[in-house]
Amino acid sequence: PEMSLSMLSRIQGLKSQSAVNRELLAEKQRALQDAVAARDHLRSQVAADVAERERQEDNARRLSGELAGLRQDIARYERERAVLRSTLSGLRGTHQEKLSELEERQRAFSVATFDDAAKLQTLCSEFRAQCCDAPRRSRDQSVLLAVLEREQS
Repeated sequence: PEMSLSMLSRIQGLKSQSAVNRELLAEKQRALQDAVAARDHLRSQVAADVAERERQEDNARRLSGELAGLRQDIARYERERAVLRSTLSGLRGTHQEKLSELEERQRAFSVATFDDAAKLQTLCSEFRAQCCDAPRRSRDQSVLLAVLEREQS
């Protein structure tokens, strides 16, 4: 019976140790499950971060290409602008030449018109003198004098 008590005590101790071990095992399993969940969550975050980084790199490459295209467009516009400025400068020069030519023609025309007006005035004066010297004006002469006076004004 001594053995039986010691055995019984030993069995009781083993049962107690077994219960403690089961409790420790359950805690370790919960900790392992938490660690696996945390690992899976981190993997998910890493995958999302990698996807985001790839998306940003794709955007950076796309934007870099667009920027290069815009720089080419700007260079082309600058070349076109230089051509247009040169053309405009040429047109201004041509315009100035034509304007000078027209001003010269206008001066020449004004001089010619002034000379013609002076000649016409002289003719009218001579015709009036002839008409006034004559005792009677004919009807044709009166009409001609009226036309000449109208032309003069």
